[in-house]
Amino acid sequence: MSSRKVASQMSRSLALVTGAASGIGRATALRFASEGMEVVALDRSGEALETLIAEGRGAGPMHACRFDLSRTGSIPGLVKRLVRRHGAITVLVNNAAVWFSEPLIHIQDKNWDMTMRVNVTAPMALMRAAALFSRA
Repeated sequence: MSSRKVASQMSRSLALVTGAASGIGRATALRFASEGMEVVALDRSGEALETLIAEGRGAGPMHACRFDLSRTGSIPGLVKRLVRRHGAITVLVNNAAVWFSEPLIHIQDKNWDMTMRVNVTAPMALMRAAALFSRA
């Protein structure tokens, strides 16, 4: 596929990147925007998102979305609103994750539950909602 065709396809794409305020998520969001893709940068840290959006100005359309992925029951509504506002999600980067560094015998149930919600349940809920609400 030619680079011109790839660039054309990316410019018509919407990427939702979770964990976008730092690390790999941040780099991914900035790269996609610089390639001409519209990006929704999702993170629970509003301040870090604002910094990302400011840094990405001029690279391409990038929108901040502050959301706590541990609220898995709210994910379908979130995705529905994003699709209504920005169009179909064509790229989903499930990058967000949490980890509590505790010895096995000291792992607290609340920390385990949070880890499973953010690292396992939220990505599945995002994929399902993106597939449902982004259908043509």
